[in-house]
Amino acid sequence: MQHQLEQLETDSGIEWQAFKIGDLFEKLNLRFLKDKFDKEKDISKQQCAEFNLPLVNAKNGNNGIMYYGRSKDFESTEMSIDIVNDGAISTGNVYSQPQKTGVLYNAYLIKSKAIINQKSLHFFTTTIQKSIKLKFGYENKASWEKVKLEKIQLPTTNGSIAFEFMEQFIATLQAERLATLQAERLATLQAYLTTTGLTDTVLTEKEQAALDALETVKWGAFKVGELFEIRPTKNYGLSNSDLLSSKGNIPVVSNTSVNNGITGYINLKPTEKGNMITFSDTTTDESIFYQPHDFVGYSHIQGMHKKIDADIGKQHYLFIVSAFKKAVRGKYNYGTKFNRDNAAKEKIQLPTTANNTPDYAFMELLITAMQKVVIKNVVDYLDTRIDTTARVIK
Repeated sequence: MQHQLEQLETDSGIEWQAFKIGDLFEKLNLRFLKDKFDKEKDISKQQCAEFNLPLVNAKNGNNGIMYYGRSKDFESTEMSIDIVNDGAISTGNVYSQPQKTGVLYNAYLIKSKAIINQKSLHFFTTTIQKSIKLKFGYENKASWEKVKLEKIQLPTTNGSIAFEFMEQFIATLQAERLATLQAERLATLQAYLTTTGLTDTVLTEKEQAALDALETVKWGAFKVGELFEIRPTKNYGLSNSDLLSSKGNIPVVSNTSVNNGITGYINLKPTEKGNMITFSDTTTDESIFYQPHDFVGYSHIQGMHKKIDADIGKQHYLFIVSAFKKAVRGKYNYGTKFNRDNAAKEKIQLPTTANNTPDYAFMELLITAMQKVVIKNVVDYLDTRIDTTARVIK
């Protein structure tokens, strides 16, 4: 890749020159259009039909966007560069904003005085970041009055900025990066499939029959408390600092709604056996997870221990987790606690046998079949993307 870029530079007859940022860009003074700003009502952390306009502020990561506003409430622009002028970590961060974007606070947008496309925009963003990031900080704000005096190195031919070279340079980097990402993702997926034994994506006759029977299968309602005993998980009285400072291979399950409920890993003896379901009594369906491995519990984490006289494993638990999440979705909040008593009273819908007992054999077949279908779709999709990427690069 490095050789390819160097050859591109040589073939283009490029010379590098220094340019003042202020000579090439101007700062935009984009306004909030209402008389009074109300943070609770005028912005949202989630982008939606109403709050559809990205707003720059002192955000580290996520392309500098933390909030979204209404398009009618904020002046906006396209093809601009976002400079964060404040923030303990984010000061001096620079982000390309090719889409319509507005300004919230602690950041500003600058725009090229020349007409440029997205690839040139990304090139400028990278060079500006390289020039200013280490020169500014929380005690030395990256204001426009300072930034505009800084210089960036740009490619030129015959004394003029070589926009075509910039575009080719970025296109080459993007193509190579995309190809690398595709290859990494495929390798990760293949390693995962091998480790989990999911390399076989061909449905058996029984698995296909389970999928076909979804429309006619008999379902029944079962109280969670009849199937499971719910009790608090044990823990070591861990604090957040313990999790952040310690390292190990034993998962710590907390009330987080991501990463299967795992906050971190620690070098302690597990307090709970794997092959069980956990949930947090401070949240609802967002914290219900199947734990395949032994783990350490955290405060507010409840464990579900089976009462049923049946040999159930991963596939069955995944089915029950899905049913449990569906049953409690939207029912509980900070005022209405998702405690053990309430959880035990909840009824979940499960497929049943002729004897009106949970049909665990069907659950296992259905989950296995669905896994194969999903994995096959993902593999086919990645194969298509990689093949398309290879053709584009060529």
